Amino acid sequence: MVIGYGFKDPHINASVRAAVERGLQIFVIAPDGADLAFKLSPTRERGQIPYATPEENMLKRALIGASHCLLAEIFGNGNAEFSKVMRFFSEQLTAMWDELLTWLDELEAGMTGEHRAALTAVQP
Repeated sequence: MVIGYGFKDPHINASVRAAVERGLQIFVIAPDGADLAFKLSPTRERGQIPYATPEENMLKRALIGASHCLLAEIFGNGNAEFSKVMRFFSEQLTAMWDELLTWLDELEAGMTGEHRAALTAVQP
């Protein structure tokens, strides 16, 4: 979740872009919402020939949701924006839990009898 970051710092954008290439998904909370990167492009001004900036391409690839509301509006009265934000957290936690369970299954599959005996001795 990105709150209040305007994607104007190249060194931070490079780190975010690298994470997106590894599968990072982004939910943006900003006054411009999902149009944030689109509005950052100087080629989107009238009379310009538009082309997508690296930040715009990054957000198009990674964006899974957005809200244009202020935090006080989101968390103030349980509206639809609050539901969107909570759904994001729920989906992310579910994905992390699934990854953890998969990792534990892989770990257990690679255990030898000696490993199991040692674990049983420590945690009967």
